[in-house]
Amino acid sequence: MATRQAVTIERAGLNALAQGIAEHPEVLRPVSAAIVERMRPLVAGVVVDLRQPLAPELIDAGML
Repeated sequence: MATRQAVTIERAGLNALAQGIAEHPEVLRPVSAAIVERMRPLVAGVVVDLRQPLAPELIDAGML
């Protein structure tokens, strides 16, 4: 389970992202089918449990 601090940081990041999109929707670009197909081999076999907290090294690296 995520800590309260991690949830607060996550919400702040998502709020900043939502605000940026609302203020500058022109910067959004669709992801093409070709890009998706190029990415498939990169993530083949990767299993992600979205219920598990991120590893501390990801949080420390600012990836949360």
